[in-house]
Amino acid sequence: MTVPLSISRELAFPQWKATDPDRPRIGLLTNPRSGGNRENRGKVEQVLARYPGTFELEASTPDQIADALVEFASREVALLAINGGDGTVQAVLTNLFRYSDPLNRPLLALLESGTSSMLARDAGLPGSADKALERLLHWAGGGEGKPELLQRPILKVGQISDPCPFFGMFFGAGAITQGIEVVHQRLNPKGVRGELMPGLVLTRMVLDIAFRRNRFVPPTPIGIGLDDGPIEDDDRLLVLASTLERLFLGLHPYWGREVAPLHFTAVAPSPRYLFRTLPSVLRGRRSSFATPENGYRSHNVHSLRLALTGKYTLDGELFPVAATSDDPLIVTDGGRAGFIRL
Repeated sequence: MTVPLSISRELAFPQWKATDPDRPRIGLLTNPRSGGNRENRGKVEQVLARYPGTFELEASTPDQIADALVEFASREVALLAINGGDGTVQAVLTNLFRYSDPLNRPLLALLESGTSSMLARDAGLPGSADKALERLLHWAGGGEGKPELLQRPILKVGQISDPCPFFGMFFGAGAITQGIEVVHQRLNPKGVRGELMPGLVLTRMVLDIAFRRNRFVPPTPIGIGLDDGPIEDDDRLLVLASTLERLFLGLHPYWGREVAPLHFTAVAPSPRYLFRTLPSVLRGRRSSFATPENGYRSHNVHSLRLALTGKYTLDGELFPVAATSDDPLIVTDGGRAGFIRL
């Protein structure tokens, strides 16, 4: 992200609360390259034609998204609808949390316009992008509807040596990044939308683990330190940290009971009792088989420190990393974002 620090003073959005008598001014950020917009952009344009006062900007790259946010702030947009995929949402969150005060951030309305739209399915407007946008614009124009406001923790991801961390809602390493690369390169080069493709990748991953082939999901050396604990080096199959309550296909693969904002789960290579354990842990229920001795760990934490080399994913985007115990990759609570559901 190459955004000059000088724009921080410009990202000051007006505040709006559900108790305010007037409806908020809405802006629409559209990424024309997102999976849903490549297929169904015409339907969204038809909705916009019925609401000609809606201010829309197109942006695809991080720099374009940064410029668009400055323009939205200058136009006093208080509610920002994001017509893009998970990567677009991640870029918006990164800019907002890097360069704006917590009291001067807009509410966000996430549309299901990406390839998988995992963030929008959890914290966004349900239904197709065009129908969700129509409900939102109709309500903002004085129509019926009662919005629900969600406050969600946002992940802050970066090394101590990195002055520009990233922000998002789902972090993964190990098999998760390997699965994303396989999807993009071989299984889904045309960007087929929906939750079926991640489900197929998960099925292939489970079979590979069960039969100990290790071709699709080889173990990755990852050191892990939870909160103030020491970093423990070992091979891991996967590591994830998230503030989402629902992943694809409704999965909730964390079962920690601690009171903390980040869900954390790690699985060791060749975990035992895989088929007995999966039905419970994928839904966030405790299992007598899901123990550290059998290769499964899950906690709610305030921060996570990782020593790993290679790549990690944040909301589906891949980032290179070379983190050591002396300069670990830190995943922590970066603050709260407000989301609207209608």
